[in-house]
Amino acid sequence: MRVSIIGAGFAGLAAAEALGSAGIDVEVFEARDRIGGRVWSQTLPGGAVIERGAEFILDDYDTSRELARRLRTPLAPTGMAYGDREPRGGPAVQRAELIRVAGLLTGLARGNADGPGMALGDLLGATSMSPGVRAALEARLSISAAHEAGELAGHLAAHTSSTFSESQSARIAGGNSRLAEALAQRLPSPVRTRHPVGRVEWAGGSATVKGEGFEAPADAAIVTVPATVLDDIVFDPSLPQGKLRANRDVDYGHAAKLSVPLEQEAEPSAVMSVPDRFWCWTARGQDGAVQPVVSAFAGSATALEALGVGEGTGWWLARLTELRPDLALSSEGAVGTNWDDDPWARAAYSVELAGRPRDEAGLCEPAGALFFAGEHTAGAWAGTMEGALRSGRRAAEQMIARRAEHK
Repeated sequence: MRVSIIGAGFAGLAAAEALGSAGIDVEVFEARDRIGGRVWSQTLPGGAVIERGAEFILDDYDTSRELARRLRTPLAPTGMAYGDREPRGGPAVQRAELIRVAGLLTGLARGNADGPGMALGDLLGATSMSPGVRAALEARLSISAAHEAGELAGHLAAHTSSTFSESQSARIAGGNSRLAEALAQRLPSPVRTRHPVGRVEWAGGSATVKGEGFEAPADAAIVTVPATVLDDIVFDPSLPQGKLRANRDVDYGHAAKLSVPLEQEAEPSAVMSVPDRFWCWTARGQDGAVQPVVSAFAGSATALEALGVGEGTGWWLARLTELRPDLALSSEGAVGTNWDDDPWARAAYSVELAGRPRDEAGLCEPAGALFFAGEHTAGAWAGTMEGALRSGRRAAEQMIARRAEHK
């Protein structure tokens, strides 16, 4: 059996590795000139490794941690807690009240896990809290979801359960891209980068992927591209209407990252700008020392516009300098990343809005010889690299089960 996989992000690579381990021949096609998708590590001239995409591996990322152990890409503790961000710039906040309200919201979120439920903004409005706590929570949730908090599905308030966790976060030592590279190294043939797929012909038990200058017949294909770019691929015959509708109904958040070298040593830290809707951190690298760089993440289209992300890094640098006067920024070495500008993503990651529940079954359902993966198909894990890995494995398991049925 031969399988073509469209996309060499974490979903595609996880699916390829799982299929290869089952003795199935796979070939992976990637539009970019690199693998990893929205996981993208880069080494700065001073030696610091930054993540231009997905970064932190949390305690419950079981698939990520299992792969890191098995593929010998060890985790490096960061010395800071991803969730525990010091709020600055907004009304006064008492930490005890923040933690208490976060617990209340988590309980309310559980009651909104099924059905359309309330909007997160309504849940915040129905919960007694000080103006400072509300502002801090709205900022925190907007940043993490990469979308304005008030419009989010109410059940996403469960994110507040980890908001003030002091559990130390981790990354892959040397960069998260090392995990993508380790997965790719287990494949029988190299990933075919710079090979954007523009057409998929599928019928019965076959699927042929085509692009400029190449054509690859196979018995099946796994499509792992984000829902934002699925319509760029011509499917012949067209995908079922239910599949198209499920993908077109996926909503996405918008986010950008900024990394700035430091001229002096710093301690691990995590600080959030409440009014500007971004947070920043300094963290340890694989050698245990704090890397000479501060990184920042802004979430929501509103925040990106206010920070002038579309025009460059200047205004964001100014706001970061005001937020962190304790850091000696080397602004000429700043690196900015706006995922809206990536033609193969056009957004950051998927998010669920109030009144727009995701058709999770429709997103995961195979169509003939076609199977589907990607973080947007990962249910409760959507929007994370953990979800991407899980979705790739799930698609591979569906294909293996389908193969067993027809033996």
